[in-house]
Amino acid sequence: MPFYPSPSTSGSGEAVAITDYGFSLPEVTIANNVTDINNDIDFSAGRLIVTNGTTRLSALFTAKTKRLDAAWVAGNNVGGLDTGNIANTTYHCYAIFNPATSANDFIFSISATAPTLPSGYTHYRRVGSIIRNGGFLVPFIQRSDTFLFVTSRLDVDTTIATTQTNYTVSVPLGISVRVIGNLDAGYTVAASNNELYIAVGSPAVTLPSNAFNNSAYNYWGSTAIDFRQSPSKASGHWITNTSAQLAFIKAGPGVYSLNTKFYTHGWEDINLAVGK
Repeated sequence: MPFYPSPSTSGSGEAVAITDYGFSLPEVTIANNVTDINNDIDFSAGRLIVTNGTTRLSALFTAKTKRLDAAWVAGNNVGGLDTGNIANTTYHCYAIFNPATSANDFIFSISATAPTLPSGYTHYRRVGSIIRNGGFLVPFIQRSDTFLFVTSRLDVDTTIATTQTNYTVSVPLGISVRVIGNLDAGYTVAASNNELYIAVGSPAVTLPSNAFNNSAYNYWGSTAIDFRQSPSKASGHWITNTSAQLAFIKAGPGVYSLNTKFYTHGWEDINLAVGK
């Protein structure tokens, strides 16, 4: 079991070079700031493994609040944006470290892999991602690697086609995550009692067009639900592509007219534990 120096006994910014163990879930967590929930993020204190792509350090980070609506400045309650102007998109939250001075801080970037680092800050680690929509940060709650919306978001409300189609859901861009959501639909016209399914899954796989013959309730990370009874619902976790999309298809010979809704409740950040 690797040993991590305790934050309670280590000085601010203290770093320890490491070579014999990998990443784990970050101790630092993020939260909406209660004073300016629309623009600010609170970062907790904690020890993190940070990297410059070649070497890794275990460094202690002190708690800070950073502003998304202002350019990065070192310190607490100041700007945190690495470059450009604030926009409605995904921002990835990074812990950044200067090994020469032991300075530790946090920064926001639209890049999911390589933030624009201030001078002297060479090591970094993504600790989470946030979504800005409609001019404000979407409120969330973090628990370990799980991020849940305060209010679920309706992302799909349409008739699903018989060809596999990708739909964008409310999760971060630039990384693959495991969506937490539910599919909710009922038929409006029951012209036959033949099998009819809606399958949802990762765009990386081909969803079965004959789900009822493939027992596709768990087919390569997809879920198929039977709409021969109304209302029909299914909840689950599905992996997105880096464009924040899931794939949907209407499968089976049935001829129901469907009105399908997909609600996103949040996501599991499956990359955090491996330092990505």
